[in-house]
Amino acid sequence: MAIDVGYWFSSKAECQNAADAAALAGASKMLTWDSAFKVLGVDPSAAFAEAQTFALSNQNNGTNLNIRPNDCTMGWWDFDTRSMDPSRTYPLSASGVDPDDVTAFKVQVRRDNTLNLPISSFFAPIFGIDEVAINVSAAAYLGYAGNVAVGDVELPIAVLADAVGDGSSGEFVPRCGSVLSFRSENTETAEWTTFFDWPTNDRTVKSYVKGDKLPPALDATTGDVLNVINGNLSNNTFRALQDRFDANKDPSTGTWTTWLPVVLPGHSATKSTLVGFVQFEISGVYTAPAKEVRGNMKCDSILPYSRGGGGNFGVRAGIPVLVD
Repeated sequence: MAIDVGYWFSSKAECQNAADAAALAGASKMLTWDSAFKVLGVDPSAAFAEAQTFALSNQNNGTNLNIRPNDCTMGWWDFDTRSMDPSRTYPLSASGVDPDDVTAFKVQVRRDNTLNLPISSFFAPIFGIDEVAINVSAAAYLGYAGNVAVGDVELPIAVLADAVGDGSSGEFVPRCGSVLSFRSENTETAEWTTFFDWPTNDRTVKSYVKGDKLPPALDATTGDVLNVINGNLSNNTFRALQDRFDANKDPSTGTWTTWLPVVLPGHSATKSTLVGFVQFEISGVYTAPAKEVRGNMKCDSILPYSRGGGGNFGVRAGIPVLVD
């Protein structure tokens, strides 16, 4: 009997490995982003195909572990209950699902009479146990961008969290489409940053504005603290920013869409804590006397190589993590 028990536990572990792999694979493909039209979508077929491929790449004692569409669900992961929100859980057959409701992909892997067949016993039939069914599950979470690589952020502008997200509920809710102006005044919506460089001054900011220095890799999940400045930068720096904007803007729209870090001020007057990332569409850069950057917040985008862990500022991560 001990041999059978060990066999059952090892079989369950192998099935769990398959479920984990399938959940991660499905989550990685459940969202699509059309970079040309800036549209985020849901693709259940691609998610299932990827999940099934990874499930089948796992075996349990010589049996390739298959899954069915009915064994998969997608929807909103509730971290308070550590489960899918029942009101926002969808079968793969659902259509018209709002991508903002989809943050997790859940998979069941089974060995029973419906799929993959139960596992047979060695000596347990003596006790009337000829076979044992296994049913395990895993869920993977595709959250909001929490890190970027060197150069993913292109400008030394750190957006204040309360300008692009409502955090009154304890979690940020993105203010999609918010029109923002960045300039030196009492009611700031952004700060200039030199990232980890010190001192934070006009000269250092300008080196990032011109592209002479690449912004470093940033990670909100480890609480990166950025050096910031609210001072009035020189007109030469604004001219350099205007030149950068003119060189990068889309000729058809006259705008430049780029990624910017989002910060919570208050760490100190010259330091702010990184909490996520935002996609910002710059519509204009103005030199003296205005010295202003104008644009609007864009939602429904994906940073492909970013892990989750950032606040919800409308930018999704591209790399899922297991949550169950």
